[in-house]
Amino acid sequence: MESDLAPHFIFSSVEAVFAEVTRLKRQRGDDTLVFGHVTPADFRDVEAERDRIDEHSRLFYQPAEECLIITVPTSPHEQMHLGLYQDIVLAMGQMGVGREWAGTGATTMDPPNGSSGQADSAGFPRSSRTSSGWPTLVIEAGFSQTLPSLRVKMRWWFSSSGHQVKVVIIVKIELANERVRMEKWVEEIGRPGATSTRAATRLGLVALQPVCQQAIEIDWTGPQRLQHTPTQARTAHQFRVTGGPLVIRFSEIFLRQPTGQEGDITITDSQLQDLAARFWQSV
Repeated sequence: MESDLAPHFIFSSVEAVFAEVTRLKRQRGDDTLVFGHVTPADFRDVEAERDRIDEHSRLFYQPAEECLIITVPTSPHEQMHLGLYQDIVLAMGQMGVGREWAGTGATTMDPPNGSSGQADSAGFPRSSRTSSGWPTLVIEAGFSQTLPSLRVKMRWWFSSSGHQVKVVIIVKIELANERVRMEKWVEEIGRPGATSTRAATRLGLVALQPVCQQAIEIDWTGPQRLQHTPTQARTAHQFRVTGGPLVIRFSEIFLRQPTGQEGDITITDSQLQDLAARFWQSV
């Protein structure tokens, strides 16, 4: 995990953190900074002055690794998760359960272990919300943030919520490959034969581990490189979807079985193509 959270900078002071954030915002490209050697006290000092970044920034802190990730969303970053989340909520409305769902946005979650995190988009079923307020569905997006770093966040959501988070979707734009990659992660009982599973079995426990249930790639297939194509010409039909459609099981995020016209949420290939077009039009 240490390499997954390789820092850009070593923490020296709160002022130095905000100086780097200001520099990042002026670049208007990268959306993430990673700081190492951040003690819990250092993090609380940064958190106390987080309004100096901006109201849309997200903080993610791992005390065991003394690592702080600050995300300052750009337009592409926001398009990545908001577009997908809106399609998911629209599908809920079409099956008549839209009013049963509530979004949490970037609500700060502070589990007892001293870590802290904020989702890009998230939500929960109103009728089944626990007193702790954890969402059942989380979407994490990355533009400059690496895929391994996003997976660290994914694992944190499952473990820190006490497994109340049921589905984590990662959306990563790969600029060099002109590709959008989506991964849908859920937790499953560990594979038979694994050491952790055998130990859990002896103790009468259930060993859950994150599993990538779907990996979807949306590639640009236009006649010339995407970066050389005018924004308005980056149309949906010029993107190829591999591994779609995206399917989210109703029971996983609503914590009950579907009835009547209710069912699994499906984001079709054509919807994914449209999402990709919107993503790249914002770059």
